[in-house]
Amino acid sequence: MRRMAMSHATAKQAHTWRSIVDAYARAERNGSAYKTDTRAEFLREPTIDATVVLRVATALRDKPKAEPTTPKGNWRNPFLPYDEDLWCCDLSETHVLLLNKFNVVPHHTLVVTKEFKSQEDPLEIDDVKALWDTLLCYPSGSLAFYNSGPHSGKSQPHKHVQVIPLPLADGLSMLPFQHLFEAAWTERANDSDSTHEDGTCFPVKTLPFVNYACKLDALMSSSEVHRRYQALVASVVQQAGSVPVSYNLLLTADWMMAVPRKQEKAGPVSVNALGFAGTFLLRSVEEINYMRNLGCLAVLQTVGMAWPSNTSA
Repeated sequence: MRRMAMSHATAKQAHTWRSIVDAYARAERNGSAYKTDTRAEFLREPTIDATVVLRVATALRDKPKAEPTTPKGNWRNPFLPYDEDLWCCDLSETHVLLLNKFNVVPHHTLVVTKEFKSQEDPLEIDDVKALWDTLLCYPSGSLAFYNSGPHSGKSQPHKHVQVIPLPLADGLSMLPFQHLFEAAWTERANDSDSTHEDGTCFPVKTLPFVNYACKLDALMSSSEVHRRYQALVASVVQQAGSVPVSYNLLLTADWMMAVPRKQEKAGPVSVNALGFAGTFLLRSVEEINYMRNLGCLAVLQTVGMAWPSNTSA
C-alpha cells in the first residue's frame, strides 16, 4: 500500500482532501450523512495466507433486510439533484465529489458524473481523471472501486466510482490479497516466455476466480491509467465470453484489478467490489454464519467466475 505524504501532494489534491474533511465534519454535525457502526473481525484464509476483514454491524439482525420493492416510476436519482449537504467539491466540468450518505468508514466519497450516465457504461477518460485525482488526494492511501452491471453489487444506475481511505482496518499494512498480486507480477517477470511490461495485464491465478490485474504508479497520467483499464476490461470480456459483462474494478495507487461477475449474492451475502479487495459488510447473524461456514474464497468464487481448467497463467 502506498502512503503519500501530504507535503508531496499537489495543491489540487491537498484542496480536495481538505474539502472531504470539511464536508464530513459538516455532515456529522447536521446529520446529513449516516455512519453504520461496525466492529472489525478477521477471517483467516490459510490456503492463500490471507486475513480477510469482516465489518460486522453492531446492531445485528437475525436475517438480512428484505430488498425494497420500489416501483421504477417512483425511483428518484439521488445524484440529480444531489444533496448539497454532501457536496465536497467540483472535480471538473463533468464530475462532482460527494460524501457517501450511508457510510461505514469516515471520508467515503463518490466521484459522480454531473449529467446522467449509466453505471453499466465503461469508464471514459474524464471519469478516470476525476477518480485518479481523488484517489491520490488521500494522505494515507485509498481504494477506489466501480461496480458495473446488474450482477456487480451496484446500488445506483447513475455512474459513480467510490473511494475509501486505507487501511481497511487498524493494524493492516496492506490489502488482504496484495501479496498475491506481488507474487503473480514477480512470477511473470521471471517467465522468459511471457511479455513483461509495466502495462501488461496478468491473471492472479492463486485466487480461485477469474481476475486480471496490472501495475499502477502514483506518478502515472490519468490517460495511461485509462489505457490500462481498457486493457483489463478487454481481458475480462474475452474470458467471460459475453458483452455486456458485469464486473468489479478495484484501484489503489499501485494496482488495478478487474473481476467478472455471474451473480450478486452468495446465499444471504451481497457482494460488491470490496469483497474482491478482501472486506465484507455483514449486517445479520445469518450472513456472519454463512461467511464463516463457507469461507471468503468460496463466497467470491460463487459470485465470480471460476477459472476454466484449460486456462494457462
